[in-house]
Amino acid sequence: MGETPMNRIALMLGSLLLPLSAQGQGQITHVHPSPVGSAFVSIDDLSNAGSNTAKLRIQTNLEKEPLVFMDGDEATQIVADRALLDAVLTFGILDNVDMGLRVPVLLSQGGQSLDGESALPSSSLGDVMVGLKYVVERSTGSTPGLGFMVGVSAPTGSQDAFLSEGSISGRFKVLGNMDLGGGLETTFGVGYLTRGGFTIAELEVGDEILAEGGVAWALNPEW
Repeated sequence: MGETPMNRIALMLGSLLLPLSAQGQGQITHVHPSPVGSAFVSIDDLSNAGSNTAKLRIQTNLEKEPLVFMDGDEATQIVADRALLDAVLTFGILDNVDMGLRVPVLLSQGGQSLDGESALPSSSLGDVMVGLKYVVERSTGSTPGLGFMVGVSAPTGSQDAFLSEGSISGRFKVLGNMDLGGGLETTFGVGYLTRGGFTIAELEVGDEILAEGGVAWALNPEW
């Protein structure tokens, strides 16, 4: 089972969270069209640290319009752009089973508050997540890879910066990848997020369905 190179450039083509339960006026969208080096290439991808091996990754995420509030035809870009630094510590329990710890740190963000007056915090800590990942098989040739991940997040982040669920949350994902050769691969996943719920304006948002996909390219596949 191959090990994923750590010197990768990744582009998430789409990451969409669909609310299963939302009550009140308006509609919330969580869409991340362009994070670079997103967490899906760390805890959520199909790489493995290796049995009894620990690895630390520092990643930069760039997000465009990650949080938008819709009220009829009026759209408020609550978070228009955001830069995050992710520290991800992964430990290989077995050759194909990893445990990961993710600590996101907000570097900067811009947007528009709903009241039009208050400014968004530009630095903060996000929710810390612990994840467990089982890789059935990585992609080889024309055969896609398959894996599963479960994670639990603690409300360590700032709700004012929209970086926290405000309560303990859990997620489950089915992961896949396809090796295209030359250090290029696609990564995709679907899952479910359960949370205590949060409120924006008069809208209460509950559990969500997760869907994401992207590509990753290793600068040097031999590293």
